[in-house]
Amino acid sequence: MFVPEGEVALQILPVRGLPEVGPGADIAEMIASAVQLHDGDVVIVTQKIVSKAENRFVAVDHDDPVAKRRLAESEAVRVLRRRGRW
Repeated sequence: MFVPEGEVALQILPVRGLPEVGPGADIAEMIASAVQLHDGDVVIVTQKIVSKAENRFVAVDHDDPVAKRRLAESEAVRVLRRRGRW
């Protein structure tokens, strides 16, 4: 990629071909083996796969209309805003 002198280029590239992340997965190793990284590269990982690797699965009663809210609040440091009744 050509970048004119004095300008910075940003490329966002997905890491393809990763297996399903499960409890105990070494996310760093999975990513490092799937893509060639270079000095200065930044890797961003979603909280979802971190939670999966940490085995932070929680059963939620889908018939309880406030179950997800209670779960989110139990993990939150503070609630900044709430929309609607729930």
